[in-house]
Amino acid sequence: MSEHRFDLHIHSNASDGTASPAEVVSLARERGVELMVLSDHDCTDGVAEAERAARQNGIAFLPAVEMDNRFAGQLHILGLGIDPEEPGIKRMLATCRERRNVRNEAMIEKLKTLGCDIRPYMPEGIGTVTRSHLAIALRDGGYVKDLKEAFARYIGDKGPGYVPAVRFEPEEVIAGIRGAGGVPVLAHPCLMSKADMPKLIDRLTEAGLGGIEAYYPQSSHGQTVTFRSFAEQRGLLVTCGSDYHGLNRPGVEPGCSWKPDACLQRTYEFFSDMAAKRETPLGKLTRIVGAYEPLSETEARDRKELLDRLERGEQLLTRDNEERHLTASCWIVDPARERVLLCWHNIFNSWSWTGGHADGEADLARVALKEAEEETGLKKLKLVSDKPVSIEILPVPAHIKRGKPVAAHEHINLTYVIEADPEEPLTVKPDENSALRWFPAGEVVDASSEPEMKPVYRKLTERTAKR
Repeated sequence: MSEHRFDLHIHSNASDGTASPAEVVSLARERGVELMVLSDHDCTDGVAEAERAARQNGIAFLPAVEMDNRFAGQLHILGLGIDPEEPGIKRMLATCRERRNVRNEAMIEKLKTLGCDIRPYMPEGIGTVTRSHLAIALRDGGYVKDLKEAFARYIGDKGPGYVPAVRFEPEEVIAGIRGAGGVPVLAHPCLMSKADMPKLIDRLTEAGLGGIEAYYPQSSHGQTVTFRSFAEQRGLLVTCGSDYHGLNRPGVEPGCSWKPDACLQRTYEFFSDMAAKRETPLGKLTRIVGAYEPLSETEARDRKELLDRLERGEQLLTRDNEERHLTASCWIVDPARERVLLCWHNIFNSWSWTGGHADGEADLARVALKEAEEETGLKKLKLVSDKPVSIEILPVPAHIKRGKPVAAHEHINLTYVIEADPEEPLTVKPDENSALRWFPAGEVVDASSEPEMKPVYRKLTERTAKR
């Protein structure tokens, strides 16, 4: 059963949605979405903003697009995980946009001859103008009461203001998406009531279709089962998408079509892996920090400061930044969570956690494991999670290290929980510590002689106690 909520069909105001890409991402996080795309119509203008926001909100992200196709009726194909900068898809989308512009201008002129001058109400500066924008302009101009009437009276396929669209063949769209490294997915087949779906899906599959959007807000249970079966019989992915459009589609929220079904778990794993492969190490670190849920105002402030510095590209991974740099600390506990392993820190003359500097490694969980092994000699270490249990910015006073003065600076620290066997022999690392000892969890705070660390150890003791 899938435990990971995801959404592979979302729109922003880069096309016909009402929310900005960043706003869409924030709403997705509120709804518990862990993996998402931005799939605006025939454009990727909002992808950069959405990807940046997704990192800061801890959401795995893939660029995407939704493309209309030449067909007797509605046929939309999603391109999931495309490279927006691939020359072929860029040319294709530029052609789509030019065709839309020509068509929109013709429809605006037609509507004007019908007594509906909507030009003053048309949006400016967005990636793709769709028929929905014309419908909104008709409403805002007072020519109709709502979007449904706009399509029924003027711009529906049989309306007096309608102009046919010029579109690519489905085979061309699928080839373009594949050429950009994406997965072509048939969007909302439940809305294609007049099409011979087995025949169409076979045609698209032969052309390279990769999936079917069987889970959709307007899909009945019977339709979902049918299209899921169609996909599984042909070896295609089964996807879910909200088709979120903001205020233009009331009652639809990001993640609303997801269900805890096994087929969707497989789809989540496929696209999650795809997102991970295109993610840079620093991008992954930013997403992990973005996913962290602060449990105090101090943590919220420290998390925000770290995210801001990462997004600005500040060099935090090495000690070349003498003012502040990243560190990873280890909270080593026994499996019962009754004891905590501390070392006697040679510099600060106190019982302390283990840990060390990133020194160029963006995977801080790996840093924590390495430091735990080096400083304790333990080999049977278990990282409980690759997600940190706490984030803190810690002041480090000026001190002498290995005979050299070190100026006061800050450690931007992520702490990871590691389980170890208290019966395994311990080995002191003389250049770092001079003793190792398992303490009862309730005695850890008093064992430290560093006043600024006592609140941190108290926090960690509380968070790692077995409930």
